[in-house]
Amino acid sequence: MSTLIGLAHEPIFNAVWASIGSFRTKPTMWCAPINTINSITSIDLDNMVAKPTVGHQSTHGGYCGSAVKPIALNMVAEIARDPATPTLPISGIGGISTWRDAAEFIALGAGSVQVCTAAMLNGFRIVEEMKDGLSRWMAEKGYDSIEAFSRRAVPQTTDWKHLDINFKTIAHIDQDLCIKCGRCYIACEDTSHPSIAKLTEQDGASADQRIATFDLGSLDTLAAQGVSEQVVGVPKASLPSYLEQYAADRYTDIGGLRSPDMEALAEANPTLIVHTGRQAEWADALGEIAPLFDASVTGEAYLDSVERNVREMASQLAVENAAEEALQTLNSEIERQRETLQDAPTTLVVTHNGGNLMLNQHPVVHEVLGIAALEMPESVTPEVRGERTFTPLSADAIAEIDPEIVLVIDRSAAIGNEPADAEQLRQQWTEAGTDAQLVMLTPALWYLSGGGLHSLALQIEEVASALN
Repeated sequence: MSTLIGLAHEPIFNAVWASIGSFRTKPTMWCAPINTINSITSIDLDNMVAKPTVGHQSTHGGYCGSAVKPIALNMVAEIARDPATPTLPISGIGGISTWRDAAEFIALGAGSVQVCTAAMLNGFRIVEEMKDGLSRWMAEKGYDSIEAFSRRAVPQTTDWKHLDINFKTIAHIDQDLCIKCGRCYIACEDTSHPSIAKLTEQDGASADQRIATFDLGSLDTLAAQGVSEQVVGVPKASLPSYLEQYAADRYTDIGGLRSPDMEALAEANPTLIVHTGRQAEWADALGEIAPLFDASVTGEAYLDSVERNVREMASQLAVENAAEEALQTLNSEIERQRETLQDAPTTLVVTHNGGNLMLNQHPVVHEVLGIAALEMPESVTPEVRGERTFTPLSADAIAEIDPEIVLVIDRSAAIGNEPADAEQLRQQWTEAGTDAQLVMLTPALWYLSGGGLHSLALQIEEVASALN
């Protein structure tokens, strides 16, 4: 029997972990110290007894539920990353009530999870809901088993002393939700950590600036620069999940990325329209409504194009300082990930469209992160269709290229068509003689968005997670 440690909450965990050496070397033993956190919730100051009372006395209770989840996650991570117990099976418990909670415990090293409080509150049906949610998420991410993502977050978890003290990050305030109470600014300023600045008229866009954007990367850049309140129109049918707040009624739906609604756009009365090459054939008509800003990002010198767009838009909105701080943070993260990915597995990027796969030399993967593009064999040849060139890839071609990891950008899923069947792709590749790992990237993020401060950061995070 393998050793199994059921996660204990801190008081009992500390006692067990102090003596765990005695049974680390005994694989036939197992320990399941499962408990709640001893706690007293309040005191009856009139009768001087803790609540609730039993007669005229009281005792501690057991603190449990979602409030203890952060403690429990840390305990799992401590066991998983200890050099003496890197492969020790762990069963996680503490505040697990959704499939996402379960996934987080597994990512930090748990091989199984346990549920108590949530089942007491919601009944055993919650288990089926968690199973369904976890299964859907795993299918979306291309994980075919729990083991495929178990412990994936452990290498990125370290002690604070190992963190880059020069790394900078910026707190971005959602201006749509902000009630202007000023508490965040006061707390930051009064504790001598001025990490938040008040947005003044001279720092931000003028009050009468009204922006309609077809470019989703620019939309997340506007939010990152703290001027999302100036947005009046977006293509709602194309919004990725990370931009779903712009589906609210206060924003005008200006049509599709390739089918602008000119009437709705004109009614939104924008003072600036952000567009890309996808709207090139309507550029003249768009220009009659308001001045245009072309946010197209080219494949060559991709990062330079992103930075140029960020700075030019910031100049128009008078938020240059916010733009420079955000770019500094982004570039620091890029350098950190490039160093981490120096020994990354051989990687192939493909686009799925209508059941077919095509080569995708994506600049975020190859230029920004520095992942070497693989050499194509002579059997793989490009095809010209109109003004565009495509390189189809069959299962046999992928086997001949022989990558260790294949990142799939699902165009079909992004535009609402039938998504790729990950299991079918794996079977075809196996039959062709390759055991390449398949990773499904987030479709809308990669096909509809990108090129923005937030979207580029999300793409970098997703690739790094897959390759690490």
